[in-house]
Amino acid sequence: MKEVQTPEELLVQMTGIEYGYIDRAGKKHFDVDEQFDKEYFLQSADEVAHSRIGVCWDQVEYERKFFEKFGLSFETYFIVYYTEAECPSHTFLVFERDGKYFWFEHSWGQHQGIHAYDSKKKLLADVRQKFLDSHGLKEVNPKNLCLNVYKKPKSHLGCLDFYHYQEASREDNEN
Repeated sequence: MKEVQTPEELLVQMTGIEYGYIDRAGKKHFDVDEQFDKEYFLQSADEVAHSRIGVCWDQVEYERKFFEKFGLSFETYFIVYYTEAECPSHTFLVFERDGKYFWFEHSWGQHQGIHAYDSKKKLLADVRQKFLDSHGLKEVNPKNLCLNVYKKPKSHLGCLDFYHYQEASREDNEN
């Protein structure tokens, strides 16, 4: 197989990765189900390459590995909206090239692709709105919505540990 050289080639190569997760027993789940909170663990990029499955959290780590090789300027983002009943989230990768900003998206099927923006501010506003719309969030308490940059987390974090990691990243972004 030809080695991936560009973000566009990476997106094509990722078509073989399905949305879902591997539980601690090695079973594949093709949706975020009732077992996710207890059975999920964050895969490394190499584990995603082998398993060919991952939620957005896993897929961003897979993308991170290739973007580091590209030498492109990139950041990874976490967005979450906290309610009493749930806390939907999404992770995604943003890169800069030729004076433009790009949202690299594979795991969120309806928005899959590489989307170009004139500014990072416009990109983040668009992703934020799409996220809120996709969860039917019309009236939003800004204190419950978090959108932050995060660095590479340790592999094998569980669901709750991943959220705790993101909360720490959020605090780092505020300083």
